Parts: sequence; structure tokens; C-alpha cells
Amino acid sequence: MSKLSAWACAKWTTTPSKPCPPPDQELLRRAVEEAQSRDEVLDLLQELAARHGKEKEALNQQVEESELEHAAVAKRLEVVIFMLSYPSARALPRTAV
Repeated sequence: MSKLSAWACAKWTTTPSKPCPPPDQELLRRAVEEAQSRDEVLDLLQELAARHGKEKEALNQQVEESELEHAAVAKRLEVVIFMLSYPSARALPRTAV
């Protein structure tokens, strides 16, 4: 094991975070074996962190949109249930929901 590999292994095993996904682990393993300096490995780690940050942001945006859509559907469902529960409510004027 090269000096750089030993440093990277020590760094990864002492950092209290969850492990990288398997494809990224393989990429990092090869980068550590082929790298000439710590800076090359750190650059790769920063690129991966930035990519994962963008992916996480996109997923958070999807979750937010889904929550808004869910709230709108729940409100519509509430109106429909009300209308079906009270036949006289069908005669009420329609309002935008």
C-alpha cells in the first residue's frame, strides 16, 4: 500500500460519515492508487461532494413539489368528500379551490 493509499484509508475510516455509493468507492479507490499527490485525491473528493450536493438539492426540490401537490390533492379530496356527504351542498355555488 502506497503512502497516499494509507493516508486515504486512514482519512476515510476516521471520518464519521456514511460511506460513498459503490460506484464512487471504486472511482476513489482507483484515483488513490493512480494519484501522484493528495491534492489530486482531494480534488476528486470535492468534485464528488459538489455533484452529490447538486443531486441532493434536486431531490429536495422534488420532495417540496410533491408535498405541494399532495396538499392540493388533499384539499380537493376534502371538498369532494364534503360534497358527497351532504347532498344539499351540491346546490352551493362553486368556488375556486
